[in-house]
Amino acid sequence: MISTSIINCGENNAWKSDMKYRFGCVAYQGNSKIITQGHNYYRSCYRQCGKRHYCSARHAEQDTILKLVNLYSKSSPGGKYCLLPYSAKDETG
Repeated sequence: MISTSIINCGENNAWKSDMKYRFGCVAYQGNSKIITQGHNYYRSCYRQCGKRHYCSARHAEQDTILKLVNLYSKSSPGGKYCLLPYSAKDETG
């Protein structure tokens, strides 16, 4: 069962949104450890492979997952996108 603190955190993130339909998203581990959180918001464009793409909004789930990927990529060696925990045993075989 999800704790009320996680539900409250999702609700608080939804109120940060400036869109008509407000959504909040929380990535958590275990029962109460919140890893990252996000909300939906308007945006005008984004870049992918050096090319500009136009769109209207970022979903709360997208915001949370991108924050999660950035969090783990900063902690991984070389700053590459790797969601698995780094272990020295992996390199030695």
